[in-house]
Amino acid sequence: MRGHIDQIAPWLQGIGTLFLIALLFSLDWQKINQALSKKVIVLAIVAGVLLLIPYLNDTIISFFKGLSDGFHAGWF
Repeated sequence: MRGHIDQIAPWLQGIGTLFLIALLFSLDWQKINQALSKKVIVLAIVAGVLLLIPYLNDTIISFFKGLSDGFHAGWF
């Protein structure tokens, strides 16, 4: 069952990204900007950064591990 989910997950992520882009273009940003205070925007940015830290950490560690593996394999 795990193999099926691994094959479907990239497609779902791509479709979700397309829907997110469509949503962003369809929103009336002037009304949203009037409704949100600076405090809410700052809190949303902080929450977004805190949610992204694990993914960024994994990406950076994987990048340097790949460089190290390539160096030890004689690619550099």
